[in-house]
Formats: sequence, C-alpha cells, structure tokens
Amino acid sequence: MLTAALVAAAFVAGLTGAWSPCGFSMVETVGAAGRRRVLAASMATFALAALAGGVLTFGGLGALGALLPGGRRELLLAAAALAVVAAIGEARGVRVVPQIRRQVPERWRRRLPLPLAAAGYGLLLGLGFATFVLTLAFWVLAAISVALGDPMLGAAIGLAFGAGRALPIVLLAPLSRRALGRAVTDVMAMRPKVLRGFRLADAVALVACAAALVPLGAASAAATRSSAATTVLAVGASDPSVAAGAVAWDAGGRGLLLVPRPAEPPLVHHLGRVAAPLPGSDPALGGSLLAWREGAKVRVVAASDFAPVADVTVPGVDALAVNDGWLVYRARRAGRDRIAARRLPAGAERVLARAGPVALLGRPALSGNLLVFHVASPRENRIVGADLEAGRARVLRRSRSDQLTNPSLRSGELLYVRGTALAQELVLGPLERAAADRVVYRMGPAGVRDAGYQPGYSHVTRTPRPRPAPSLLWTTALGADTAYVTLLPARRGAERPRIVRIPR
Repeated sequence: MLTAALVAAAFVAGLTGAWSPCGFSMVETVGAAGRRRVLAASMATFALAALAGGVLTFGGLGALGALLPGGRRELLLAAAALAVVAAIGEARGVRVVPQIRRQVPERWRRRLPLPLAAAGYGLLLGLGFATFVLTLAFWVLAAISVALGDPMLGAAIGLAFGAGRALPIVLLAPLSRRALGRAVTDVMAMRPKVLRGFRLADAVALVACAAALVPLGAASAAATRSSAATTVLAVGASDPSVAAGAVAWDAGGRGLLLVPRPAEPPLVHHLGRVAAPLPGSDPALGGSLLAWREGAKVRVVAASDFAPVADVTVPGVDALAVNDGWLVYRARRAGRDRIAARRLPAGAERVLARAGPVALLGRPALSGNLLVFHVASPRENRIVGADLEAGRARVLRRSRSDQLTNPSLRSGELLYVRGTALAQELVLGPLERAAADRVVYRMGPAGVRDAGYQPGYSHVTRTPRPRPAPSLLWTTALGADTAYVTLLPARRGAERPRIVRIPR
C-alpha cells in the first residue's frame, strides 16, 4: 500500500509540474524540431533524462536517510503529519513554499543539438529542485524518502516523478504546431481549474501516503522492553541456536541441548529442567540436524537420535550453522576470518566470504538456502545475505555510524543487534525492508561517552550521556514466537554471560 501510494503521489506531482513555465517552454522547445527523426530523438532523450533525474533525487535522498542513526518512528510519523498538512494546503490551493523560481537555461536550445539540449532539460526537470515547483507534494515526497531510508523505494518514487514530468511533454510536443496542441495548451494556461484539479489529486495521494506511513511508524516504534519482559534461559551460556522447539547453546566450551517434552507446545521450556550435555562445543541446530565441533572436527548428526550425517575437519573453525541441506562455518586462518559452506552430506567446501586485514566476519545463521552474517570494518558495518543455491550475495542492512551485528533469521524475518552511542537494541524486521524494523529489546550503551565539552569551556549544549549497561548484546537466535540473545559482561565484576528469551 505504501509503495503504491508513493508512486501514485510522485506521478501526479510530476504531471502537476507541467503547469510550470519550464513545462510550457519544453512543449514549445521539443515540438520545434523540424524533422521527425530529430523530434523522436529529442522526446526520447528528454524522457530518459527526466527519469534519471528523478532517480538521482529521490534515490539519493533514500540513501541519505539510510545513513541516519537510530530508529525511524519519529521520522516516519513526522513525514505522515507533513503529508496531511501538505494535503490540506493542496486542497485549498495555497502558494507552494519553499518555491524555486529558477528556469531551464534558454541558451541551451540555441547552442546545442536539440536532442542533447532536451536531455539537459529533462534532467533538470526530473531533479525537481532545480526548477520551478508547482506542488507541495514534491517536498513531502523528498521528506518521506529520507524518513524511509530505502534507496530502492526512493528510486521507484523518482521513476514515477520523472515519468509524470516527461509524459505531458512527450504527448504535447508533437502536437504543439497543430490546432489540437494549441487548444490543449490554451486550456492548461487559461483555466486555473484544471491545475486546481491536479492539486486536488495531489492532496488525495498525500492522504493515502500518510495513511500508509502511520502504521509503519507504529511498527517501527522503539518499544523498550523492561527486564521483567525477559526470561533467563541459561546462565554462563552464549551463542543460542533454535530449531523445532529445541534450543542449544555453548556453556564455557561445552555444548548443551534443551529439548521440550512431547506434551509441551514448542518453545515452552521449564527452566528447572537440566539440559543434556553434548560431546563438543559451539552447537548449532537447524531443520532436523544438530552440529557441534570437537577441536577442528565438525560433527553433524540427526537431532532426534544423533545418527551420524557428516564429519568434516576444518582448521580454525569457531562458529557453525546447519540445516537439512547445508553446513556453514566460520574459520580463522592467518589472522583472517572466512565463511564457507558445504552441501550435506558430502559436498565440497565453497568459500563465501573472506575478511579483509582489518575486518571481522560474524557468526553465520541459516534459513533454507539463505545465509546471513555480519561484516564489521572501520568504514562501515553491514549484514550480508547470501543465496547458497544461486551463489549470489546482497547487503541487507548497512550503517557507517551504528554497529550491526549477529543476525539470525526465520521465515523471512531478520533479527540482529544494533549498537549506537546511546543504546543497544535487539531489532526485528522483514528481511528486505529495513524501514519496517522494530526494537524488541533495548538497554543502555556498552561504553561511556565523554562529556561533550572541554573542562573550563562552555558546556551550554551537552552531549547526551545515558548510563552504560552492564552487559553487551551479542549473539542471537529467532524462534517461532521468541527471540533469544546473549548478554555478555561489559566490564569486570558484572554478571556472568547469560541467554535471555524475549517475546516477539
């Protein structure tokens, strides 16, 4: 609904731009081509450049929004409120502010070949902010693109806006010297009710955008859960793994497995029950299989009866992920991490990622053929998804200011840890839509910020200094209705490592 509303609003906003001085001059300029070939080439270059300009503007704003730290609840709700205010203004026909009164350079059509000049004009009109603006919707769409922080959705908005700007020119330019073309342009120029009708359409589209943004903002609310909302699964434990109601974790170099009784609903565990020890460490559950490591040897067995499935020797292995089709592991060689996969039961090793000299790769997690892991480097932090069947990888989340670590996934949902200077957050959201992420658990930052000013100098404006948390949010696992996360001690004297369960 949101995508459809934004695309519709952008297209109508582009159409409304045809009433600007630049729009009328483009009809005359492109229509002045003497030969059909020149006319066709000019219309094509104008349209393509308008589309490119729209993508540059709104895709760029989406990319800019993706760099903004923190949650998006406030941004999305503010954008929704702005859309409602602008819709009222469009319906009442108020003056467009801020207004850009710049027009396209007239000298281009005298000095350049018409197709080239048309391309330049199309790019300027597609950019939106480079020429006269005839609708408040343009500014609202720009704000929404930043709030969403989704470059691909921004590009879709830009394509729709560019198409709206190009369509009237492409349709009217060939008719500009005919009676029909002159009649249409006369109606556009002399009957304000026509423009008023398009601005009313802008208002309707903006209301639809606001209606779609409000629930999205609510879903992205940073719903801080208190410690009372969590349950400690295990103390002295880390690296949880979940499958079919069972939970496995590492407890100081020894794997433990907790399986619910058959009469219990999945993922309902009695904390007093003792978990069964495993022969190795760093266990991983997935599908019907269980894996652990014994030094450099990785063993894969059936979780139900421990029937052997595969044994693999991997020097330097320290993290595992498994399901019925794949075994994935992280290993360190020569001081650098690498992540590799093997098709079970006896596939050859395929290296999927290698860390650079100053980068680190996170613990892998599997769901079907999709693998996720984090990459931490001095320049940026990102969460990568790799399709093991197709051999393709893509970035699912990225940030140059926040730490994004330890993802896990289940049925198209992604769980990961986001660390900022002000908080640590356990974040859950759709795999492909960062804008819909929501915080399911939050605690203070892991470190202490400085005072924000130098002693002896003015400190009228201070840097926020939230109280640091005693624990560090670390590895995660995602169950059907429960999220699991490891809490590591952040400093000496803090509690032992523990795994907590959080309702989703």
